[in-house]
Amino acid sequence: LAATKALLSQIVYESATAVAYLGLQAYMRGGGAAEAWAEVRAKFWRVWVDGLAFFSATYLVVFALPHYSMQVVVDNIASLVFNMYLSHVSHRKRGPPVPHSNSFCPR
Repeated sequence: LAATKALLSQIVYESATAVAYLGLQAYMRGGGAAEAWAEVRAKFWRVWVDGLAFFSATYLVVFALPHYSMQVVVDNIASLVFNMYLSHVSHRKRGPPVPHSNSFCPR
């Protein structure tokens, strides 16, 4: 049950929030809907794969190391770090695709 929830969260929730964040950032910079969609298409896979790797490791740490009363604090600190990365990616200019070590990431 826990693995199903984690998988569903990564596939549905993380995908939806990445699309919303990248698209809205591009739209609010004045690019319009077409520019927002192009931004999502250019950056989504890298963000999603990086988030999968980051949060998989983070959840191991969150649930294994700290006392249960500190899990929320550790999770929020990790989320803050990933949100800074996400902000960096969303404000980076689109250009040629950045090589990624994961062969799953389509180009």
